[in-house]
Amino acid sequence: MALLTTGLKDLYEKDYYSWAMENARLLEEGRVSEIDLENLAGEVESLGKREFRELENRLEIVLDHLTKLHCSKSEVRDRNERGWRLTLKEHRMQIEKILGDSPGLVSKLPVALEEAWKSVSRLFSDRLSPEERARPLPPECPWTQEQTLDPEFFPLSERAPSRRPSRSHDGLSPAKPRTREPIPHH
Repeated sequence: MALLTTGLKDLYEKDYYSWAMENARLLEEGRVSEIDLENLAGEVESLGKREFRELENRLEIVLDHLTKLHCSKSEVRDRNERGWRLTLKEHRMQIEKILGDSPGLVSKLPVALEEAWKSVSRLFSDRLSPEERARPLPPECPWTQEQTLDPEFFPLSERAPSRRPSRSHDGLSPAKPRTREPIPHH
């Protein structure tokens, strides 16, 4: 048994795939004492961290595109809005799937949003030049968790509200219920 476990530990360094398949086989057969528990525990923990990073990365993309919609001058927004909205839709759907597959991550959303906003803030000047900005980046994330994940929420830039049906608004106050029209900004 000790020899087999030692062999598996060596295999972990040399051939990860074979190591994983062998440990899975041993688990299925109930031969727990022969499993490389030390490395297996680390790998299971790593899987959880990977899920969190995936959530954080998707949130970063959502926040980045919300920021572009909110801070861009109208000519920049007009040129890019359709693609930005499609990207928002895609990544919000992926976040929904991630949270559906791993409900334990829901409690981690505030931390993930905070980390994602830090990344967006650091890269903001690289993503929108001063000439492309209608307004500066807010120091704190201006959107609630609900707005960030809401598939119908799109903030407005400095121009009049979009003619598209959505719950668009200035992005700085809570979203209006779906039954109300956005308030025009002058």
